Parts: sequence; structure tokens; C-alpha cells
Amino acid sequence: MVRHGMAGFNSEADRRDLAPVFSNQEIAMISGKSIDEKARRAARREGLVARKSKGGFMLVDPASNIPAAGFEYDLSAEAVIDYCSDDK
Repeated sequence: MVRHGMAGFNSEADRRDLAPVFSNQEIAMISGKSIDEKARRAARREGLVARKSKGGFMLVDPASNIPAAGFEYDLSAEAVIDYCSDDK
């Protein structure tokens, strides 16, 4: 009886064929989630909350629930990061 390395995989090529393949759209979605999380972290460091809607982000002071920027959810994730990193 011949045993193969991994549960029936006969070669390295078989393993590569089964590896997940991501489309460019899927990669962009993953990257988009990553930049959104960076924006949320930047806002938290400044004591704000970054709320997201379909249009973009709004920065809100959680103590008063008053928007600080992006009043119409019009900030991009990059704009949130820039706003939060600017010297005040």
C-alpha cells in the first residue's frame, strides 16, 4: 500500500490546484475592510467614533453624540485617517 503525504493528495500540483484563488474584486474588498478598520482605530485614538454608511464615514463625539466631521457621511476612510492625524 502506497501512502501519500496529505490525505490523498498525490503531488504538490494537486495541492496548488485546490488553493483558494481570489479575484481582484475580492482582494479590493479585503483591502477596503482593512482601511476601514484603520480609520476606526485612528478615530478611537482621538476619542471619536467613526460611523459608516453607504456614502462614507462620519466622525462623532461619543460623549455628546454630536458629529465632529463628515456631517453627511461624506468622509472616505483615508480622509478619516488624515483628519485624525492632523495636528490640532
